[in-house]
Amino acid sequence: MSIDSRTTTVNLAAQTAHDQLMRRERRLRRLIAALSFAMGILASQPEAPHEASEAQEHNKKLRGLENFLEGKLTIEAVAARPGDPLPPGSKRVHFIRHGEGYHNVHGAEWKRLKKKGNPYTDHECPIDPALTPKGQAQAEELGDFVKAEFPDGEPQFVYTSPMRRAVMTALGAFGDRVENAGLPIVATDLAHEQGGLHRGDLRFPKEELANEFPQVDFSGIEEQDPLWDENVRETPEQMSYRGLKLLEKIMDREETTLAVAAHSSFLLTTFNVAMKAVGEEAAALKRWFNTGEMRTVHLRVVSRPETSGTETCLVK
Repeated sequence: MSIDSRTTTVNLAAQTAHDQLMRRERRLRRLIAALSFAMGILASQPEAPHEASEAQEHNKKLRGLENFLEGKLTIEAVAARPGDPLPPGSKRVHFIRHGEGYHNVHGAEWKRLKKKGNPYTDHECPIDPALTPKGQAQAEELGDFVKAEFPDGEPQFVYTSPMRRAVMTALGAFGDRVENAGLPIVATDLAHEQGGLHRGDLRFPKEELANEFPQVDFSGIEEQDPLWDENVRETPEQMSYRGLKLLEKIMDREETTLAVAAHSSFLLTTFNVAMKAVGEEAAALKRWFNTGEMRTVHLRVVSRPETSGTETCLVK
């Protein structure tokens, strides 16, 4: 056998061993994800250390807003699992926080160095950041979980924030079903992170996003970020109206199983103000979302007045 032939044989053997190792690793990740989900860990793990203060700050701002939308469209949420029997009149929605982004790393490093001021208004904080390698891995783990635990044909529709980190996470979780089953992913600024002031929460223009992610439908968003104001941060009250409007759109769709890829502040506000979490796991549903975390709920409309309360939403 020639040296070239032996080299080729060795390379093929090494590649085969590597492929087998990667398959085992992916199976293990799927098993861990499934066990974690079954044990409720995905919905109850503590916040990452560098985000604990942010979670406390956001929770403090939401105190007293539990009944802010009283008399408006009322939607109840009960914790669920993929494939659970769907109660009549309900929709199953999988809410996902994006994987780790480079702005998260910037914020963590800022706190580690004990710098003063706001890390997210700092000129070095990236605009509309992508996922870090860790964030990409978190998105892939979501994809593994979806392949292992989701029934065929679920979800039937996906809404994503148009911000890059959320879009990348949605594609990591559901890209296989987009490619093989034609699952639609539609971008909406209703799922945008809390807008204004923070550089990481200024999204790229629509044209750039559409060119970067051709698998996603960006036709329904404006060219420029409608929530951007370099001097003012969107209020929790404004964000709660936006969350309620997204829930209204979900409930008005014909699909019964959907997913939403979004952000920590938006999801915290939506779960604590825009919807009414009920049942034994209500407290866990209302906690801060970690990066790459998914929570599944059954939503149902409890009351729908003539005026839903979303007319003042900043996003059309």
